[in-house]
Amino acid sequence: MFKPIVTDPIRLDELFTKVNVVSSLSCEIQNTNNTLLAQKVRDEARASLLEAKSAGLLDNEDLADTSTDSGRSFITYPNFLKAKDEACPKAKQYFTATIFAKLCHGERFSRVNILSFFNYVMKTVWLQQTRIGISLYDAHGDGYLREGDLESYISELIPSLCKTEESTRNPEVIVKPPETDASLVDGSSTSEVGESTSSKVESERPTKNSIHILQKEETEELEVTKLKKLEQYPLSASLNGVDDAFRTFYVCTAVRKFLFFLDPLRAGRVRICDILACGFLDNILELREASTTQARLEENWFSLESAKRIYASYLRLDTDQNGMLSRKELAGYNNESLTDAFLDRVFQECLTYEGEMDYKVYLDFVLAMENRSEPQSIAYIFRIVDLGGQGRLCVKTVEYYLNSLLESLGDGPDTPRTCDIINEIFDMIRPKHPDYITLDDLLRSGKGDTVLGILTDVQCFMLYENREALAAGIQADIQFFSPIVFAKLSKMDQFSRVKLSDFCAYVSKMTWLNRTRVEISKYDAIGKGYLVEHELEHYLQSQLPFLQQIKKIERWFIPYYICTISRRFFFFLDPIRVGRVRICDVMASGLLESFFALGFKKEKKSANNHFTLSSVKRAYDNFVKLDINKDGSLSRDELFRMPTGIGHLSKFFVDFFFATHPSRNGVILLYYLTCLQDYRTYMDLVLALENRESTQSIRYLFNAFDIAGHGKLKISMIEDIFNESDRESGLKEFRNFYSFVFDKFKLKDPEYITLNELLNS
Repeated sequence: MFKPIVTDPIRLDELFTKVNVVSSLSCEIQNTNNTLLAQKVRDEARASLLEAKSAGLLDNEDLADTSTDSGRSFITYPNFLKAKDEACPKAKQYFTATIFAKLCHGERFSRVNILSFFNYVMKTVWLQQTRIGISLYDAHGDGYLREGDLESYISELIPSLCKTEESTRNPEVIVKPPETDASLVDGSSTSEVGESTSSKVESERPTKNSIHILQKEETEELEVTKLKKLEQYPLSASLNGVDDAFRTFYVCTAVRKFLFFLDPLRAGRVRICDILACGFLDNILELREASTTQARLEENWFSLESAKRIYASYLRLDTDQNGMLSRKELAGYNNESLTDAFLDRVFQECLTYEGEMDYKVYLDFVLAMENRSEPQSIAYIFRIVDLGGQGRLCVKTVEYYLNSLLESLGDGPDTPRTCDIINEIFDMIRPKHPDYITLDDLLRSGKGDTVLGILTDVQCFMLYENREALAAGIQADIQFFSPIVFAKLSKMDQFSRVKLSDFCAYVSKMTWLNRTRVEISKYDAIGKGYLVEHELEHYLQSQLPFLQQIKKIERWFIPYYICTISRRFFFFLDPIRVGRVRICDVMASGLLESFFALGFKKEKKSANNHFTLSSVKRAYDNFVKLDINKDGSLSRDELFRMPTGIGHLSKFFVDFFFATHPSRNGVILLYYLTCLQDYRTYMDLVLALENRESTQSIRYLFNAFDIAGHGKLKISMIEDIFNESDRESGLKEFRNFYSFVFDKFKLKDPEYITLNELLNS
């Protein structure tokens, strides 16, 4: 009749286990139901609260009934109190002494402009309505919107950003919230409010899609009629072109601006009150205006044009089309103006996926680059350039970024020294501690965007270096923004465009030339635009302290160094040997660029720079080697041993050279400062032999043979020279000389050859 009780311990354990499982499942189901119920209760309570607050606001009828007495635009405080008694209960909260004091600030009779007061009320009502509408998307009910909440809000807002038929038929639909000082609304200032341009009371209409977000699992959505719908404004067709494929990217683009500027701590949420105060909603509502210009739309971050521009730039940079940006791809941003050091730090500090940047991180980067002067952008870039992560930029850190910047610029006469830039940066910021710069120092100085731009972007550095020239157009009749300059810089571009970096480089070059010309002109004693030899030498010597590569020069060698480089100017710029060079020729020759390139610590392309200390010493040492007798002079026999690259000088040429060039007792002296003129003669010969194909060298060597100075050489004399050369070299090439002369030079006179015939050949 009765079954025996199970006493087996194993069976009892199995039974208890099953009971515990059933009990835990029952608890989980109960907890789930409680959670859903609690969520429902919270949503219902929030909806009721928002409905109550919305009911307490002025509606369209209350605002439409407002009117002003004709001929009266100001109201005194006693009349203000009388108006309060006559106003509807909803409006009485705006007739306070505090509001009156704010609005009458600055009015000499302590009156309030009626239109300003009306605009204040309209703006306040609009902010309160918007606050209620945004609160519908606050899923947690804590006064914050998370990224998902913002995305839902923007997605729901997109349809209202396009003009509808109803808004077209209703001409009284409000076009824009009243322009009122926001500081008067939140009570943070007492600034005077300007008059509105229109006193017409405009009505508003509710949107059909005003909803609030709820947890929808096995729950019914609250009735929309339980809430007073937030009044939306019909907007222009600027977002009519948003298709479903691009909608996600547009929403992401819009949301990133809210998070970047309103969530500096990267907590993943923004306060609703900050959204209302920041002014971004005004930029969004600006899209509904049909009168908004195309240029204005392109400047508005929330416009479709701006979103497509940013997304297109992302696609252009993504060369491998994998949807992510590598360091190499991001280097193409802004015409490849970012320095290598900064790019390295971007990928070290910013969130990346396997070393590549996604679209959201790219949007943050673009926001920081396009809004450099904002505190959030300064903090963003500062966090990247802070190598040690200690919240400070020491001198070594600044020098590290500047070295990368100067490497991007390359060698040039107008490129400043690193130490000069560092001193200028610290002078601009004036940090509390002289050894490093903090984020607070950058924000306090008001120059944080300039300094960070100099450290990270070549274009920012060029714009800063040429700020005076770009602002004033320079004082020397140089028009940088002329069609001629644009045509010159855009001739190599297939779309006739000018790269900003090329334009900045052009402005920098022209500014440096103008500044250098002014400096050189100070050494022009006569003021005719010419420099004689000692004037040019004085100028060159005055620049030696600024040349890094010449600092180790020995004092006794300075006169010979100056003499050597000065002879290069005069050899090429004074071909007829009048003893002076034009300042404009000095500026246009390119020789000064090579000279000032010695201002860099690193000696780059020194093989092509004849102004380096090693190149000048090489010429000096060659002279000393030729002086076998060690008497400080060169005789005919010693000069005959001078190497020419293909042998040595012929005796005929040496004889002609000593006959046509000044010397002392038949020798060329070097060692005495009073005899530097003889060293100049030697340097002219060296320059002529090293640059045989140049016009100046041909003229110089021709004059060495033209003893009579008639400007022509006898063919018979040339025959003797070649015969002597054949005897010295053991070659028999002279038999082909006459045919060569008549075929190549086409001599007018078969007995003579002129300098022009040599040059024209």
